[in-house]
Amino acid sequence: MKIKHIIALSIALSGTFGAAEARTVYTGKDEMQVIRSLVGTWQAQTSIGVMTDVFIPFNNGNYVLGEELMNGKQITTTVFYLVNGELRADHYCDFGNQPRYTAKPTYDNATIDFEFRDVTDLDVNPVHFHSTTWHLADATHLTQDWYISGGLKGEKVIQMNFTKKS
Repeated sequence: MKIKHIIALSIALSGTFGAAEARTVYTGKDEMQVIRSLVGTWQAQTSIGVMTDVFIPFNNGNYVLGEELMNGKQITTTVFYLVNGELRADHYCDFGNQPRYTAKPTYDNATIDFEFRDVTDLDVNPVHFHSTTWHLADATHLTQDWYISGGLKGEKVIQMNFTKKS
């Protein structure tokens, strides 16, 4: 009786693992296509005003510049690019430091998880965006979750819901 249960469990598990292997993994090139699809102007209403993100391709589309403005004033800049098939992002932050991220491979081609790679000026400005997750719901709706570390208040998440304006 026990051997039948072991065989049934083995068959069930092999089917589960087989299904997972058949899923498409999206990596840097695919994720860069998502970033390129953001080209234009996006806005999110926040508790302190309107956040505007502007995405501009440059160098024949090999790079994308993301500028962020709060109530019309430029506050951050991020450069998106590929290195050996990995999507990377260098963020020049309003916290006064420069965190750099690498996007993790994903099974969801509408979500990009940027992991912390390294940072400069953290010794002077310890509060920083440690990671960020972006989810493109459709061609005109983008959610960004920014995870803050290093402050006296502990970890914090800021979520912004953007709508494409142009």
